[in-house]
Amino acid sequence: MNNTSITINTNLKTIVAIISIPLFFLAIKNINESFAQTTSNLTGSCGMIQNYNHFGWNTAITGSSGNGSNGLAYLNFDTKMISGITNNISNFNLANTFESQEIFPPSPFTVKAGPISNTYTISIKTSNGIFNSIIMPVNGGQTYLVISSDSSVPNTGVCQKF
Repeated sequence: MNNTSITINTNLKTIVAIISIPLFFLAIKNINESFAQTTSNLTGSCGMIQNYNHFGWNTAITGSSGNGSNGLAYLNFDTKMISGITNNISNFNLANTFESQEIFPPSPFTVKAGPISNTYTISIKTSNGIFNSIIMPVNGGQTYLVISSDSSVPNTGVCQKF
């Protein structure tokens, strides 16, 4: 009688490789393609207030003239139109301060996803150029936090859905 035995000498690395390679290809096969989102799920309209306090702190420290403004706007995400009014303050914190208002007519805007998760960039084209703001939906999409992405000065606000 002939007694034959087979001895397999394997190390842990070999076993892991034998198991991992098929699992890797199985995982790749089941991954769905993902693309950057260029549209938004923003719908309806909201009322926005935004504060542009450009030089208030600098004016108080240096005594220089500064300007500041705030704005009230109506955004319609379905028609991609915005209109509003700005209240401009010149020579902020000085004796000869004066205020002016500017109504801006309905202007188109575009929306794109980003720059970070759960945010959108709104680009508004006006006669004075293109202005960009970043919004973040909160409160189940009923409120949007707003900052400007065009300026190095504080520029914040909120937009409440109607």
